[in-house]
Amino acid sequence: MNNPLRQSYRIKPLSAYLKKSVKFYDIDNPLVAQIVFVILLALTFAGFILLSPYFHNIGIIYEQIGNRLLEQIDNLNNFDLNIALLNSDLYLNLVNLLATASGILILTKAISFLVSLFYGFWYYFSLTEPEMPGKKRAVLFFKRLPKIIIFNILFYMGIYVAGIAFFVVMGIISAFVPFLLFIIALVPLGIILVFKLFAFKDLLILEFNPGIFRNLKKSLDLTKGCRKNVIMNGLWPFIMGWLISYLATGFGNEMISLLIISFLDVIILMVTQRLNVLMFIDALGPES
Repeated sequence: MNNPLRQSYRIKPLSAYLKKSVKFYDIDNPLVAQIVFVILLALTFAGFILLSPYFHNIGIIYEQIGNRLLEQIDNLNNFDLNIALLNSDLYLNLVNLLATASGILILTKAISFLVSLFYGFWYYFSLTEPEMPGKKRAVLFFKRLPKIIIFNILFYMGIYVAGIAFFVVMGIISAFVPFLLFIIALVPLGIILVFKLFAFKDLLILEFNPGIFRNLKKSLDLTKGCRKNVIMNGLWPFIMGWLISYLATGFGNEMISLLIISFLDVIILMVTQRLNVLMFIDALGPES
């Protein structure tokens, strides 16, 4: 715990970590993995159940707005049409539904992330300090938890504010240079890549407990010379999760689809934590 941060070592391609990463059940205390899995599955499935009626109603409202646009487009100019929509009950209901659904989604994802992080921390200690008692691991996690929460709130808010600001500025400029609209379309992808680049920020808090700016600097230092591997490795679970969720929607029974998606999402979340831990250990140095 008190070792100084060493010069970064080369992080290997995904193939070097894949076998260990997918064994999410393989940990020095299998009961921890089982409990975390059940909690995450309950959280994820409950979140989908809560969101399902909101998404259904949002789809209905979008369809109603589309029909209203078709009916009014011949009778109103664009300015009057926009004002009519902004003042309509449909638009207000849509905003309320989107806000509520977003709140439920963010809350569910945040709690699931913290639970999965506990699993990731436990796995890290099982590799680096296997003699550490389970009680001490849990105490250390909860001791670091407030700082982790505050750091992540500031981190994600900073990234999203910067992304929105960039989006607005490029939107204004693209009014004069239309070609830049292509760059605006890449903003969400850029945000995802930034998130993957700072994959070690939480493990750094656990191991070294740095301040906010030092954490960001050390996160970049650890990936120096191997950022391509860090990003590509980190994108793999993200892409797999998206593909699996898309394929699972093909089931006729909505509840079965939600359960399958939840089950696979939990596995991918735990696999992601293991992958980050394995890369982090390599990033610290071969002797770690």
